[in-house]
Amino acid sequence: MQDFSHVQRWMKAGSIARAIGCAYDLEAQFAPWYLSNRERFAGAPSCVDFFMKSSNPGLRFDGKDRPYIIKWHLAKGAAQAALIHWSALAESRALLLREHPELSAA
Repeated sequence: MQDFSHVQRWMKAGSIARAIGCAYDLEAQFAPWYLSNRERFAGAPSCVDFFMKSSNPGLRFDGKDRPYIIKWHLAKGAAQAALIHWSALAESRALLLREHPELSAA
């Protein structure tokens, strides 16, 4: 059985960050950098140290967490894209059946 604690902490981090007043840093600066899988160098946001070495375990994300969180984020995006595609197909089918009710027997 897999351990999903990395992803669960990531999903709860937004509310923890809002509670302590650093939600902007998490959502607008750290998260895009963290999910990009770029290495740390001069272009990293200034809040990287705060989130990678945070004393709050709900906001601490190090290198071990990163592959799991990125994989979850990509899977979530793929699922949303599939849902949008499926919804468009269902809407097209409904429109076609509305215009040509005789096709419902086929």
